Amino acid sequence: MTLYEYSQLGCVVETLFCGITLLFIGNVKAKLSSWLSWAKWAVAIVLVMVGIFTLVQYALSLNENYPKVNTALNISMLYTVTFMLAVAFIPLANRMHITNTRIILTAMIFLLSGVLVWISPWCEPSLATIMIVSSLALYFIELVRIIFVFAISYKMISSRRNELNAEESFRFSYLNLLWRCVFSLSLFAMLYVFLVMWSEHALAVYNFATLLLWAYVYVTFVNLIINYRSSTSRAETQITHLSVNQIVTSNTRLMENLGAKVDKWVASGAYCHKGVTMAQVAEQLGTNRTYLSRYINSYYGCNFNAWLTRLRIDEAKRLLVSSPTLSIEKVSLQLGFTSKSHFMSTFKAQEGLTPGQWRDQHA
Repeated sequence: MTLYEYSQLGCVVETLFCGITLLFIGNVKAKLSSWLSWAKWAVAIVLVMVGIFTLVQYALSLNENYPKVNTALNISMLYTVTFMLAVAFIPLANRMHITNTRIILTAMIFLLSGVLVWISPWCEPSLATIMIVSSLALYFIELVRIIFVFAISYKMISSRRNELNAEESFRFSYLNLLWRCVFSLSLFAMLYVFLVMWSEHALAVYNFATLLLWAYVYVTFVNLIINYRSSTSRAETQITHLSVNQIVTSNTRLMENLGAKVDKWVASGAYCHKGVTMAQVAEQLGTNRTYLSRYINSYYGCNFNAWLTRLRIDEAKRLLVSSPTLSIEKVSLQLGFTSKSHFMSTFKAQEGLTPGQWRDQHA
């Protein structure tokens, strides 16, 4: 056996083992949060896919018998893995970036890139080169967009770190680690493009290096799953304990007065205004962000953004039933959402149905 074949076997064993075990971790003892479950399944499927792809290459000796097919298969695997990991990692920072439209568009870009690669082996050399270069150009443009979206989402959640609830705080604590995964995987993806048509020795070295990368990704997610339940439970207990102590102290009257103001603010429907922020609401209520955040966490069990979303979705459900002729777009505008698609994705995330489906069921 050659060094390249040994590297293939190592990749097959590691990725299939990690992928299959990751599929079953966290399924029995504790129900995982939706964002963590989504990421876990995507990463597990990626690992299994890489193992199957590599096993086919090894069993059929594609690099020796069909080098052009092997190259096309390698690049297709790269595109597929990038797409799946984008679906896995971006929701950890901001799930609103993962919409059906965005997923379909990204999938079409990678599919078109893959088609160009698979057609190129049967074209004349000059045309084949153009197709491969075009395919890689499309891939790199989409890869840069994915990295940019993750970076922007990470910056957004970092800017409101003090307003996060227990689960979001836990998620944020792992974003730094996951960001290293995204950066490392992107770096390996770009390096792979330049090595994929090189000698077997270069690919063998690359395969051995990826064994460490896949092990890092696997261990990261295993730790994330194991620590999820205990960390969120401990954080929620601390928040509850802190809130009770503060409410029982001299701040009780202040909290009661603030509660009356909050109820009045909610009754006025001010939460439907576009671009509502915690700073604006605190100023309107004659208090500061700290007290308002503490009150919302204590009495509603969530942070400001989750509370505001809950109010808007509850009002949306009332409008959908009471005003059956009112369009979804008008409902979204009345409730202060930035767009119809933002409203629909938020509503579905909260209720499990689109506004139209919910209206049909409750008409």
